[in-house]
Amino acid sequence: MPDHVDPAKAIADAYGAYAIAGRPYRGALPSELAPWHLYIPDGGHSILIVTAQGQGTQDAVAAPVKAVLRAGWTITPEGYVLCELPIDPVLGLITEPADSEFDADKPDSSPQLYKYAVGELYNPGKTRWPDGACQWKLSDQGVEMVLFFGAPTNVEINAVKKGDARFALLAGEHALILAHRFDPLPWSDTPWQACRQTDAPTGLPLVGPDGHLLVSVTLVDANTGIIKAIRGTTWPARFVEALRAAMGTQARNRSTEIQGATEIDAWYRRYSTTTELVRAADINTRA
Repeated sequence: MPDHVDPAKAIADAYGAYAIAGRPYRGALPSELAPWHLYIPDGGHSILIVTAQGQGTQDAVAAPVKAVLRAGWTITPEGYVLCELPIDPVLGLITEPADSEFDADKPDSSPQLYKYAVGELYNPGKTRWPDGACQWKLSDQGVEMVLFFGAPTNVEINAVKKGDARFALLAGEHALILAHRFDPLPWSDTPWQACRQTDAPTGLPLVGPDGHLLVSVTLVDANTGIIKAIRGTTWPARFVEALRAAMGTQARNRSTEIQGATEIDAWYRRYSTTTELVRAADINTRA
């Protein structure tokens, strides 16, 4: 039986002092991958992997965490993480630039293409949206919630702008539901699946020094595409970590859209109203 490799020694042998200590991953990693996590200056948060061509530590390479989670992996008899990512003989490992995750001390060089403002279009190329829809974007660049109301009333606009904000989370193996309420409006809920968020890599930023995470809320008139309200609210650390764990479960299970849809459908059969769903939530919070 082959000797089982020590991940810490393998990382040290492969990258030495180039691997920066004290940089924990901001999300929940599957237990098989966690010992193989490392942080390198030009690659950010990574997993030490071997490919089918690899022969051990001498052929190990750091691959972005998101790339490994998306591609899938197996564990070799020796204990290495085997991941079938493309390797060019000249360029080396080929991954998407958006897969790289850096800590806050490495600035984001991507340009700000569009800034939201009340009275302007939410999307410059779109003027109609589904009435009553809610979109969540959960990425390591921030948390964005967008509400689409057809011809929102002053009561609805003021509720989103200034109303007491509450949130609840119901988490499963392949999906989650985020419920929200802006007083005096009633509770509403939105399913979320990591595999369906295609416009930004999934993740969550680190909680701020005050123990909270900023959540950006935008209200859009679904009939015109015009932004009617913008608000910043927050989630406490306990809510953020519960959500981070739920997202990690989906990553660990490599959840598919069909698996998530089945779980969501079961929830909606079990809970006939959002109020019932909120009562059954894993965690709820007041901003």
